[in-house]
Amino acid sequence: MDYLKKLSDEELKYMNQFMGEYVSGAFKKDETGDYSEQNLHKTAEERRECYTRNNTRNRCGLTISNATGQTLRADNIQDFMDSITDVDELTQSINKLSDMVLDDYDGEYSLLEEDVLREMIEDYNKCIDPKTEADKKLAESNYGKSLISKFNNSQFNKEK
Repeated sequence: MDYLKKLSDEELKYMNQFMGEYVSGAFKKDETGDYSEQNLHKTAEERRECYTRNNTRNRCGLTISNATGQTLRADNIQDFMDSITDVDELTQSINKLSDMVLDDYDGEYSLLEEDVLREMIEDYNKCIDPKTEADKKLAESNYGKSLISKFNNSQFNKEK
């Protein structure tokens, strides 16, 4: 973002507010708890799209992995595979991430996979029949494309 240095204080403030709302769903509220008139996204539909974008991103395994520093990266996969000397240590890292996801899950462990699959199917249905701008963007995302690829020829798209 090399252009940030070229923006005035007012432009930086506007961009900060826009990104807070658009990316994170961080909306100002007034003293009565209603949405402030100062928000850039004024309608319920606009705010819902922002919340949907944020919630979708928060369910993404790669996003969770990146945020917790658990993502393994390599420019050359063979070099990476050759560098793994302790398979047990790698397995522990993967299990730690799985345990963290399970700890955040507020349900019965045996139902975790069913709930994840149900959420994926709900997202898939949004992708194949987008009703909002957020749904359209979901369908265009890598996650949306992977859902379409995974479920397109399955029976899940007939269940609603």
